Amino acid sequence: MNWDLFQMDLATGKTEQLTSTAIDELTPALSPDGPEVAYANSDGYLQLIDLATRQVQRLPLPPGQYAAPVWSPDGNSLLYIAYDLSEKEENAEIRRYWVETGKTEPVVIQRGVQDSPALSPLGDTLVYSATTTVTVPNLGTSLLRQLWLVSLVDGTARTLLPTKGEDTEPAWSPDGTEIVFSSDRAGQPDLWLIDADGAGLRQLTDTAHAEMHPTWSPDGERILYVAVREGRMGLEIIDVGTRQVELLRPFGEQQVDIRDPDWR
Repeated sequence: MNWDLFQMDLATGKTEQLTSTAIDELTPALSPDGPEVAYANSDGYLQLIDLATRQVQRLPLPPGQYAAPVWSPDGNSLLYIAYDLSEKEENAEIRRYWVETGKTEPVVIQRGVQDSPALSPLGDTLVYSATTTVTVPNLGTSLLRQLWLVSLVDGTARTLLPTKGEDTEPAWSPDGTEIVFSSDRAGQPDLWLIDADGAGLRQLTDTAHAEMHPTWSPDGERILYVAVREGRMGLEIIDVGTRQVELLRPFGEQQVDIRDPDWR
C-alpha cells in the first residue's frame, strides 16, 4: 500500500483521486488561486500537479532529498525543506523555489532539522518547527521540537514559546493573528492555539488520542486536522469558537487512513 493524493469538494462531498503510483505522494499544498497542487514524494522529489489536466511536473531541483512544499501567498514561489544527510548527523534547511525562473535560494539555515514551514498571509513572516537534541553527559538526552518565527523583512529570529516536548506542524490563521499547531506538551499530541506575538496560549483539543497536521478553513472559523482513533488516521473539523467537532468522511464508511490535509 502507498499514499496517493485525493481532492474533496466540501460543498458536494465529491472525492476524486489525483495520483496513482507505486510510491508515496505526501504533504500536498494547494496553490493560492487553486489550479495546482505542490507535493513531495517518497523518492525525495517535489512535484506539481495541474488539477484541470492532471499533468505532473517535477520541479527542476538539484539532486537531493526534499519535502514539505508550501506556497507563498502570491503563488510566485514555494518554500520547502532540503535535507543534508550524513553518517554523523542529519540537517535540513528551508529553501525557496521561484516558479517563473526556476531559481532557488536559502531562506533559513539552521543546524538540526527544520520542518513544517508556513508563511504568514502577508508572506513576511515564517513559522516552522526546529528539532534540537540536547545531551547532558551521564544524565541523558532530550529531543526538543520548538516553533520558530523568522521575519523575512529584517531577518529577526526567535522561538515562539518554550517547550519540554514537541511543538510542530504550525499553520497561520487566514487573518494572520493566530497560529495553530500540534503539541504533546499536555501528554498526547493535541491542537493548540497561540497569538502570532507569542501570547494567549490555549489548548484547542483535549482527548486521549492524537490530533495533528491542522489547516484552517478559508474563513478562519474552523480547523481541519488528522485525528488518530483506534490506530486509524481520519479527518475531523473543529469549530474554533464553539469547539464542536465534526467527522469528515471522504470515503464514506470505508476504512481509509488519511494524512496531510490542506484547505482552500
